[in-house]
Amino acid sequence: MPSFLEIDKELHLTDLIDIEILQQIQDRFAEATDLAAIIIDDQGEPVTKPSKFSDLCSLIRSTDKGRSACFKYSFPIDKLKEDKKLSVYHCHMGFIDLIAPIVVADECFGAVKCGQILPQQPDQEMIKKVETKLSKLGIEEAEVENLIEKMKQIPKPKINAAADLLYLLANYIVEMGATTLIQKQLHFKNYQLMQEINSRMEVEKNLQQAELKALQSQMNPHFLFNSLNIIARLAYLEGADETKDMVHALSDLLRYSLRKEEIVTLNEELSYIQDYIKIQKARFAEKIEFIIDVDEDLLKYKIPFMSLQPLVENAIIHGLEPRGEEGVIKIVSDEDEDRLIIKIIDNGVGIPKEKIREIIEARERKVTETHTSGVGINNVHQRLRHYYGSKYGVEIDSTLGEGTEVRIYFPKLEFGSDDDV
Repeated sequence: MPSFLEIDKELHLTDLIDIEILQQIQDRFAEATDLAAIIIDDQGEPVTKPSKFSDLCSLIRSTDKGRSACFKYSFPIDKLKEDKKLSVYHCHMGFIDLIAPIVVADECFGAVKCGQILPQQPDQEMIKKVETKLSKLGIEEAEVENLIEKMKQIPKPKINAAADLLYLLANYIVEMGATTLIQKQLHFKNYQLMQEINSRMEVEKNLQQAELKALQSQMNPHFLFNSLNIIARLAYLEGADETKDMVHALSDLLRYSLRKEEIVTLNEELSYIQDYIKIQKARFAEKIEFIIDVDEDLLKYKIPFMSLQPLVENAIIHGLEPRGEEGVIKIVSDEDEDRLIIKIIDNGVGIPKEKIREIIEARERKVTETHTSGVGINNVHQRLRHYYGSKYGVEIDSTLGEGTEVRIYFPKLEFGSDDDV
């Protein structure tokens, strides 16, 4: 059996092979060998109807107690899964049965059972034993002698031949199951590939939209910056230092947002965040405290442009603003062997779990607010996964009423490295 197959242990035998086809195969086998046959799953339960069962065995299985006894005394399924080979054994009534496992990709999905063979010519002792066993199952007044006489005593060479044929049958079912499994896996991999392509197309679409917005915002930027500089000088001349600082911060924000580079250093991104915080502090006065605690050794690493601001803005608008009282936002750094980790922590109102899942998993979302919503977080998450792979992106932990921690995972890359985006 091909070793490259990956098996889903939740699959059932009937997921691999059509039940009607199984029944047809089993019926033809029974006709060819003149042996009773049935196919069971990995729990010992039948998945097909019995073929050529003897009258005696049919009588036993017609009662709940008798049917239960047959299942309990079936060849131990755990041993079958372990050995994965054809076996000959005696059933609870003393008749000979054969069982061949159905193994796909080294997983046992069930077995083919056949037999109901007399171990010897029937005599009074055998008849008496069968009568006693039937009585214990609640089956009385059965014409045991006649029932046993209808059963066959098959010579050992023919049993061996039937065993060989049964082994071939089980292998044929295995091949059918493997073919189905391969088809399922190919279909799933194609689906994954299409999902990946769609995901990449969505990222490209978002990037194109971002470029368009950047172009739209670049209408005569020199006029805008000259105007801001004039306002800053007027504020200086009037002694309005706070207004002057605000205008300079806004000017730096706009200049940074209009830059063409897609990759910046963590230091540059944090400088931008500090200008952004100046403006937000003016808006919220002393209601929000900002703390930036980032290891200086990590400032050299490069990250995608505008990776942090959407998350800080989200913490302000959706975390602290609804709270209506003083709050704290911390930007702290961490690292592991090959990843730079930036954490944005707030003590705001928190995010429901279902909303977190929606934010991270969203592919298309309409923005109904004028400020950043979950779409900004998802955009950062998708960009990082697109650039660097599934090991990187955004994780969110939140407790309602207590706050939220957003972790952004970047690779440890410096400018000039071979892994530049």
